Amino acid sequence: MPDAPFCLRSNALRPAPLSANVSRFGMRKHLATIIVIAIAGLCGLVLLSNYLSSGRMVTTAADAAMCKNNLIAIGKAKAQWVYDEHKTTNDVPSWSDLVGTNRFFVSVPECRAGGVYTIGRVGEPARCSLPGHGL
Repeated sequence: MPDAPFCLRSNALRPAPLSANVSRFGMRKHLATIIVIAIAGLCGLVLLSNYLSSGRMVTTAADAAMCKNNLIAIGKAKAQWVYDEHKTTNDVPSWSDLVGTNRFFVSVPECRAGGVYTIGRVGEPARCSLPGHGL
């Protein structure tokens, strides 16, 4: 069975002429429009993926909660360090005082959203560099 309708003229089969609504020029015009839209969509996807992978993503509430838990743990480690090492509340511990074998942390705690922790003095809370991540 043929794909296109055929007309019978002088005992020969030939394709029926295109209707007045669809010309070859019109089909090319629509095809070009579809191709342009597809290319624009691909460009948009590339730009979106570059934006999301550039580190400018919005942090989630879960990241902020995990950061807060890390800051609390750093504060508890500082308090225990003061007690164990007979320090005062004005002393500032370093990461080497808190992290390592037989220390308070096995590895340096990290903010999942990419913030940087500041230990600070024993009398003040630890801080994260990201806004909204704090005690």
